[in-house]
Amino acid sequence: MSMPSSNRPPSHASEPKILCHFNHYFGTNSNFIGKSTTGVRKDRGDVVRLALDGIRALRFDLDIRVCGLRDFSLLPIDIDLDEISDAQHIVYASIERMFDAMDQYDYFLNIEDDVLITSDVLKACMMFNALSQPNEVYLPNRMECQSDGTSYCVDLFAMPGWKPELQRDFHGTTLGVACNSHSGLSFLSREQMHYATERVNVSSRDVLIGGLMASAYANLHAPFLLWRAKSDLLAHHVFHLDKWLQSPL
Repeated sequence: MSMPSSNRPPSHASEPKILCHFNHYFGTNSNFIGKSTTGVRKDRGDVVRLALDGIRALRFDLDIRVCGLRDFSLLPIDIDLDEISDAQHIVYASIERMFDAMDQYDYFLNIEDDVLITSDVLKACMMFNALSQPNEVYLPNRMECQSDGTSYCVDLFAMPGWKPELQRDFHGTTLGVACNSHSGLSFLSREQMHYATERVNVSSRDVLIGGLMASAYANLHAPFLLWRAKSDLLAHHVFHLDKWLQSPL
């Protein structure tokens, strides 16, 4: 196994330590249909490297581990998941591996290989956690840029709707809980990982929502209230670099 990728700066006692599992796949050995299986190799490589570079640029004490299959990758693999029976189980398996390090880090970021995230997103999540119960998560909206320069939330487009009885305010933004629990990532504190391990079967490989990869996050997030920025979708967001195949434009 190669050494984990890291951009760890000099550590400070108060600085949270974060483990990131970056889930990566490229090839045809999967029933999943998307840019990871049908995309042009160079274009897909550019997207994956942009997403990974974005994580490396995060201003935190961060250990990054690329999770995937050695024969179906555009990047060096840190955590080899060759033992899984289906490439669509990569997210399920990488989440399960995170629980092995549950007491070694303060936060745990599990993310798909085409999501661009910034330090401000993680800072907002940490600030939200400090004001919330362990079962509450501040989930960023996964936005896509359209050809006309505007953006939209791909997950709210795929499954529209909000749970009307749930609403709260956070730093001037009205939050809601969307019908769609997917955002291409999970970011949990150590306390929330302990909360999840008592309530989630991390060995599950069931289809819960959409496909297996979305289901892996849905399984992990099942015991949590997943708040999103509702009044301003861009108040807390990440960018989906590979446009969804059913995007409106």
